[in-house]
Amino acid sequence: MKNLANYFKRNIYFMISIITVFLASVFAITIFLVYYLSTEDNQTTVGSVYLGGVAEEHYHQVLSSEINEYLSELNYDIAYQGVHVSLPSSLFTPHIDETINQINQNKDNPVVFSIEATNQGEILTLINSMFSQNYMNYINTEELMNDLVSDLGEMVLIKDYKIEDYFIETAFDYTITTEFVNGINASDVTQILNEIDTIVIKANDRFSLLETLKDYDLSNEQLSVLATGMLKVLTPTHMNGFIFHTYPEEPSWATLGYNVRILKVNNYDFTFYNALDFEYRIELSQFLLNSISFNLKGVPQAYDYSVSITKNATVPIENVYIDNDTLNASTPGIIEIIEDTETRYELLIEPGVEGGVYTVYRTITDADGDSRIIKLYDIYIPSKANIYELNIVETGGA
Repeated sequence: MKNLANYFKRNIYFMISIITVFLASVFAITIFLVYYLSTEDNQTTVGSVYLGGVAEEHYHQVLSSEINEYLSELNYDIAYQGVHVSLPSSLFTPHIDETINQINQNKDNPVVFSIEATNQGEILTLINSMFSQNYMNYINTEELMNDLVSDLGEMVLIKDYKIEDYFIETAFDYTITTEFVNGINASDVTQILNEIDTIVIKANDRFSLLETLKDYDLSNEQLSVLATGMLKVLTPTHMNGFIFHTYPEEPSWATLGYNVRILKVNNYDFTFYNALDFEYRIELSQFLLNSISFNLKGVPQAYDYSVSITKNATVPIENVYIDNDTLNASTPGIIEIIEDTETRYELLIEPGVEGGVYTVYRTITDADGDSRIIKLYDIYIPSKANIYELNIVETGGA
C-alpha cells in the first residue's frame, strides 16, 4: 500500500496534465460545434426557390415573384399517339400564405397549388378534344390532377403527361375493330381455332406472320385465311407498311382488296409495322360454321380511320375457244356468225370476269374533323377469260 501511495505521489502531476489536456479537448470540440451550428447557412427551399439568407418577413415577396416567373414559363402538355394539347398556367392556383405557413426550416418544401373545379373541367375538355370519340371513362383523371399538383409543388417547369399512363385497366381491353372472314372450309375453321385464339402484335415492331406462327400446325391455306383476316381488321387502324402476295384467283374466303397468300417454302409472308408504343392483340373466334371473327383489342385510337378501294385500271377479258364440231344453228344458246367463207358457231360455256388494278386508301380524321388520305397498297386482279366452244363450217365464197 505504501508503494502504491508513493507511485501516485510521484506521478500526480503527469496525471493532472493528462486530465487537463482531455478537458481542454472536450471544451474545444464543444465550442467548435456550437460555433459551426450557429453559423451554418439556412438550407430552406420551397419548390425550386432557395430561401437561405432570406429573412422570414421577406418570404412572401420572394416566393410571389419567383412563382409568378415560374408560371410564366410553365410548359405542361397532355400527349397521346402524336396528339398534344397545352395546359395554360392560368389553370393552376398557387397559395403563397399557406405555403409559408407550412414551411419547415432547413427542409425541401413544396409550393401549395390547387386546381379549381372549373379549371379541372377545362382540363378534361382539352383532353376530350384530343380524341375523335369520347374515351374519358377510360382515364383516371383524379390521378392526373394529383400528379399535376405534385409537379407544380416541386416547380417542375416542362413535362409531357402521357394519357396512357392514366388509362384504367379496361382501356387496354378496348375493342378497336371487328372483321369477319367468310366462306372458309369448316375443317380449316376448326383447325385454326384449335391451334390459336390470340395473335399478339408487339409495340414498335414489324410483325411477321411466318415468324410469329412458325410453331403452329397450320397449312398454307389456313395461314392465308389468318393473314387475310388480319389485313381486314388492321387497315382501319394506324398499322402500316403492309407487304404480302395475293392469289392469282381469289379463294372463296377472299374479298376485293383482302386476299393474302402464304407459302412457307417460297417465303410468301404477311408483314406490317406497328409504330406505336402499345401492344395490341387479335382475338379469334368462330362466328358461323364457315366464318371466323377477328377482334382487334388494345388502347383506344386518337383518330378515326376508314378504308376505301379505288379501281385505277381495267384488265380486259380474253376469249378462249375449245373446238366442238357438233355445234350447229339449232344448238341452244348458240351464237351464229356468218361470214363470206365460213360460218362460226360459238357457245359460251363459262363467262369471264373483268380484272383490274386497285388501290386501297386509308382516310385519317382527327377530332376537329380534318382528314387526310394515304395509300396503303395496290392489288392486281387478273381477268378471267370467257370460255367458248367453237365450230367453224366453211361455206365457200367468191
